Amino acid sequence: MSDNVKVFSSFKSLCGALVDDWFEGANQALNKQTTFNLGLSGGNTPRNVFQHLPEFEKWKRIPWDIVHIFWVDERCVKPDHSESNFKLASNLMLKDISIPEENIHRIHGENDPVVEANRYADELKKHFAPGKGQNPSLDWIFLGVGTDGHTASIFPGSTLASSTSQLCGVTTHPDTGQKRISLSLPVINAAKRITVIVSGQDKAAIVSRILNSPSENRGLPAGKIRPLTGNVEWALDELAASQLEKYT
Repeated sequence: MSDNVKVFSSFKSLCGALVDDWFEGANQALNKQTTFNLGLSGGNTPRNVFQHLPEFEKWKRIPWDIVHIFWVDERCVKPDHSESNFKLASNLMLKDISIPEENIHRIHGENDPVVEANRYADELKKHFAPGKGQNPSLDWIFLGVGTDGHTASIFPGSTLASSTSQLCGVTTHPDTGQKRISLSLPVINAAKRITVIVSGQDKAAIVSRILNSPSENRGLPAGKIRPLTGNVEWALDELAASQLEKYT
């Protein structure tokens, strides 16, 4: 098991570690007079994370002026819809912080999916100005994992797991048929740091499958999380880690 795996005794302690690193990363960016760019996901685990973050004292002292928030994926719904990833983050952690509105880069899920995927790709290119042949590189991306091994909205079999020509694309949930917009895996893997956050007994089997036998599960989107130059870590609660052969 070669990935950096951290197992926390409680979900709140996991969230506290995230706040500490968010605070440190933002202040390092402030000292360098640059920006601190994060990518958020949706789903049940991020919901639990988002509602805990504001409980910590350091959260209030993050220099929000230099923080930019992007989304890794979004459901094709209006921003006030109950399934909107933007609404989830906004209601639980963004509405009470002093982050400039222009620093919040939401995916417009209410728009035509193909048009919006192209628009968001252009927004990423404008903000990051990557070199020729390079992908935008976020400083830190938070991901989750589905029981089927999907991550972001990249489901098994999706071309976004390997496409080198798309920064963003449109995907379809295999069960509900819901359209979604997601960053491609190459863009995700261009991040400087990726944290895969997983909680709950229902995720123990997929976590074990990916981390105990990584070479056998590279076909799964979550098994392809391999930053080109950055670091990946798995932040797990004890239930999600319960089927691992070993962990540190």
